Amino acid sequence: MASMKWWYLKNFFSNEESEYFRKYLKLNNDSKLKDPVNQSKKKKCNVYMSRILDIRIDPNMHTLFKRLENVVRHANHKQFSVDIDPLDNYSNIFLQEYKGSNFDHYDFHFDGEPDDVAGEQKLTCLINVSGKKFTGGEFVLFDGDECLVPELNDKGSLLIFPSYHLHSVKPVKKGTRSVAVVWFLGPRWR
Repeated sequence: MASMKWWYLKNFFSNEESEYFRKYLKLNNDSKLKDPVNQSKKKKCNVYMSRILDIRIDPNMHTLFKRLENVVRHANHKQFSVDIDPLDNYSNIFLQEYKGSNFDHYDFHFDGEPDDVAGEQKLTCLINVSGKKFTGGEFVLFDGDECLVPELNDKGSLLIFPSYHLHSVKPVKKGTRSVAVVWFLGPRWR
């Protein structure tokens, strides 16, 4: 389903796929990678920076990533029309966990580093891979007005939006909100 600001698919991942994806990212994170937004104190959540080096080796991850890439390319063709590169074995994948016991949140920010010579973030893809239900933690896009995106609260749901849109996560009140983040890069904006 599309909207003016985002593209959404309910139940993109099954419960089993969501669990597998979350556990895989948590086990294969690279603690040497840093979240650039984390440095500016705009967030309060655990970020597992993952550099997936073996998605071709793991057949389950390979299948999930190919399906993800196909859906993002379709959404891009139908709605966003930006130049994006294919996902590769060196794509940065993030697992963000927000705990209700800490009222974890993420203040308004946009994705990307303007001086990145490798390319620029064009599309941000979020997948709810939470283990159990949580309360709070609403995702918000800002485009002149705050726009709540409740669709992302459903486990297995996928949300795609242009990386240059300001966005935030409201404090989680109960439980743990786990979201996989995949950035689709492309050549510099023209």
